[in-house]
Amino acid sequence: MQGWALWLQRGLLRNLFFVAQLAWAQSPLLVATIKRNASPAASACKFMSLQQDLQARRAAEPVTPSCYSGGTRSGGAFIEFRPDAHRRVGFPWAQLCHYTLEPNPGDADAPERLTLAFSTADVVLVGARLGKLVELVNAHDLDSVSVVDARHAGLLARAPWVASIAIARLDKSGSAAG
Repeated sequence: MQGWALWLQRGLLRNLFFVAQLAWAQSPLLVATIKRNASPAASACKFMSLQQDLQARRAAEPVTPSCYSGGTRSGGAFIEFRPDAHRRVGFPWAQLCHYTLEPNPGDADAPERLTLAFSTADVVLVGARLGKLVELVNAHDLDSVSVVDARHAGLLARAPWVASIAIARLDKSGSAAG
C-alpha cells in the first residue's frame, strides 16, 4: 500500500510541475492540453508541437516595413542612412549641427523634407510624417533610416515614410559636392 501511495504522490507532483510551467507561460491552450493528456511525456510532446505552431504563425504574419530603427535608448555613436539596398552611410552624432523639417513643394506623395546638416555632409530625407524622426533626433535615439518603397507607404498608417535619401558631401571649400 505504501508503494502505491508513493507512486500517486510522485504522479501528482509531476502534474503540478507541468501546471506550474504552463501557468508561467500564461497559456490557457497549453493548460487545456495538459489536462487532456494523462502522461507527462505526451504533454511535453504536445507542448513542443504548440511551440512550433506558434513560431510558424509568427513567421507567417506579414511584416510591416519600417523606414527607421530607434527608440531603444541604445546610445549609438552613429546615425546610419540606407539610401538603397546596397549602400549604408553613417555619420557621428557629434557632427550633427542642425536639422530643418519643412514642406516639400510640388510632391503630393512625399509632402515633407527633413534636412540633417552634418559638418561633412547634408542628408536630405523626403517623405511623409517625418515628425517622429525629428523627435528621435532630439532624443539622440535614431539609429538608422532607410528608404521604403512607395507601394508600402499606405501600410505604415501614422508611422514615418521615407521616399528618398540624398547625401551631399561637402568638399574642402565648403560647397556641396554632387
